[in-house]
Amino acid sequence: MQKTKRWVFSETLPLWAERGIDKKNGGCVEALDHCGAPLSGLPRRVRIHPRQCYVFARAGRYDPERYLPVANDLFRFTMACFDPQTKRLASLTSPEGAVLGAGHQLYDLSFVLLAASAMVAAGFGIEAELAFLERRLAELKAPRGWFETPSRAFPRLQNSHMHLFEASVELFAATGAPVWQEAADECLELFHEKFAASDGTVREFFDQDWVPVKSIQRNEPGHAAEWISLLHRYEQVMGAASGGNFRQIYQYLLRASGSGSLLPDCTAPVEQSSRLWPQTEFLKALLSLRHYGIVHQTCSPEKVVKVIFDTYLATPVPGGWYDKRSATGELLSDKMPSSSLYHLYSGFVTYLEERGALRPDDMVRSRVGAET
Repeated sequence: MQKTKRWVFSETLPLWAERGIDKKNGGCVEALDHCGAPLSGLPRRVRIHPRQCYVFARAGRYDPERYLPVANDLFRFTMACFDPQTKRLASLTSPEGAVLGAGHQLYDLSFVLLAASAMVAAGFGIEAELAFLERRLAELKAPRGWFETPSRAFPRLQNSHMHLFEASVELFAATGAPVWQEAADECLELFHEKFAASDGTVREFFDQDWVPVKSIQRNEPGHAAEWISLLHRYEQVMGAASGGNFRQIYQYLLRASGSGSLLPDCTAPVEQSSRLWPQTEFLKALLSLRHYGIVHQTCSPEKVVKVIFDTYLATPVPGGWYDKRSATGELLSDKMPSSSLYHLYSGFVTYLEERGALRPDDMVRSRVGAET
C-alpha cells in the first residue's frame, strides 16, 4: 500500500505537475521520454489537457494548495481550445497552439465534460463554462446517441459514448442536474442494446443506424473492464441498478488475461501486445466486482497492482512508466504518453481508497507535519 501511495503522490504527480506542464505555451506536453524529459516538439492532442485537468482536480482533494492551481490553469487552457467564431473544439495543435485539426469530436468533448465535473466537485465556479459545454454537446445530438463530429463522421464509436457516460455520471454527481442523468441513461441504453455482446465483449464500431460494422470490428478487453467500473459508479451515484451482467464481462476478462496476467490490447483480431492502460482498468474492474461478491482466488487487485509495477513502472525516472510491451515482455514504446496518467491515477487511487489507505487531507496533513 505504501509503495503505491508513494508512487502516486510523491513521484508521479510531482513529475507531471512539473515536467508535464508547458510553462511557455500553456497546457501540457504530449509525452515525456523514459528519462522524464518533456518531448516538447510533439503535436498535442487537445484531449490530453482536460484529462490532466481531471487528475489534478481530483488530486486537489488531498493537496489543494499544490494541485488545484494546476487544474485551474489546464481547464482555462482547454476552454481556450474552442474556436471563438465557430465554438468548435480543436482536436490537435502544434506546441505553440496552432490548430492542426478542428474536428469537434465527441470523444474529446466528453473529456472536457469530465474535467468540468472534477472542477465543480473541487469547488470551482464554472457555471458559464458548463452551460457553454452543454450547448456544444447538444450540437452533436443524434436521434439516438450523439454524432461523432458535426459532419457525422463514420464510424460511430462505442468509446466516445462510454466516456460521455462517464462524464455524465460524474456531472450528475457534482451538480444534480437532470440533463446529465438523462445523458447517462441514454448511453446506458446503448450499452445494453448495442455495445454489449453475449460473450462479455464490447462492440466498438457502428454505422449511422447503430448496426455493428463487421469489417473493422475489434474486441478490446480494456474497454470491457472499463465498463464494469463505470456501471458500478453509475449505481453508486444514481442509486439504481445498471443492469450490467458483471459476471459475463468478468469471465471474458479472465479468458483474455489468462486468469490475471496482462490483458492484451485486443482479442479479436488477436494482438500480441499489452499497453499499460488496460491493466489499470482491469484493476478498477476487480475492485468493483468485489462489491457484487465476484472474487477469483488467483486473480486479485493486489496481483494486478504487482503486475503493473513489475512490468511497466520500473523506469529510470521515479513516477514514470513504460507504455507498451509485447507478449514476451519486449518494450514496444519509446515514450510515456501523458494521456495514461488519467488511467493510472484513477486505478491506483481507487485501490488505495477501497483498501482504506487513503483519506481526504492525508497528504496535506503529512506535508504540513513534515514542514513543522
